[in-house]
Amino acid sequence: MSANIVQWPVQHHEHASHLHVVQFYDDDSHLLDEVSPFIESALSKGGAAVAIATAEHCQTLGERLAEDGFDLNDLSHSGQYVALDAAETIARFMVDGQPDPDRFAEIIGGVLAQAQDRIAGNGELAAFGEMVALLYAEGNPDGAIRLEQLWNELARSYAFRLHCAYPLHGFDREADGVWIEAVCAEHSHILPTRTLATLNERERVQAIAILQQKANVLEREVSERKRAEEQLAERNGELADALAVRDMFLSVAAHELKTPIAGIRLGAEMALFDDTRDRSDAETLWDNLLDGPCG
Repeated sequence: MSANIVQWPVQHHEHASHLHVVQFYDDDSHLLDEVSPFIESALSKGGAAVAIATAEHCQTLGERLAEDGFDLNDLSHSGQYVALDAAETIARFMVDGQPDPDRFAEIIGGVLAQAQDRIAGNGELAAFGEMVALLYAEGNPDGAIRLEQLWNELARSYAFRLHCAYPLHGFDREADGVWIEAVCAEHSHILPTRTLATLNERERVQAIAILQQKANVLEREVSERKRAEEQLAERNGELADALAVRDMFLSVAAHELKTPIAGIRLGAEMALFDDTRDRSDAETLWDNLLDGPCG
């Protein structure tokens, strides 16, 4: 594996007993540049390897192994190398949108047990998994985190090194920040993107500082945008109220224009009760209205 591994503090899980790496990658070649030597290291030392990945990545990984001199037919026939389709494997242990612990332990535990039986000498078992990434991409982050936890629980029964991977573009929303922290908390080590992985220590610290500054700027811009949206919503509410008043006025005005005598009658009635006006004038106006064609 790459020497540029960022150590993540050990959490409440038993990470010390097994290596559980998570890789965030920005392109497939970067992913396979890390996974291929991870798998090859185990196979070349008499160990075994299990890859539970997308069909495309299983194929590409197999091609890389063949290019590096590994006989895939022999390894697969002996059970030393096992490649499984991630989507099909997930479907076997998911219940109501969540991974079922018993089914996971039976299915994945069974695969690991068979692979361990093929290990010679002091060989190790290496596992590469993308099932968690598929669950997250499907909008099921809770399921992805639970699956990570089940992998950690399985490590209490089997000795293996696990390499998980997520495409970085899957965390491009503000709400994803919480989930990427949750993912990291379930792993013992974190592999950064290719850009950070190729930097020396000083360059990496500088890059992190720049990223933090950009994150602060983005956070402020998001806050300002939310305030602007709230102000716009408030103004839209005020405008809606004003339009409602206008529409009511126009409706009344239109009615009065169609029947103007109603307004005149109202004026006459008001004049009868107006102490400041000559009552005889008001009564004359009222009598004329009664004698008119509309009276």
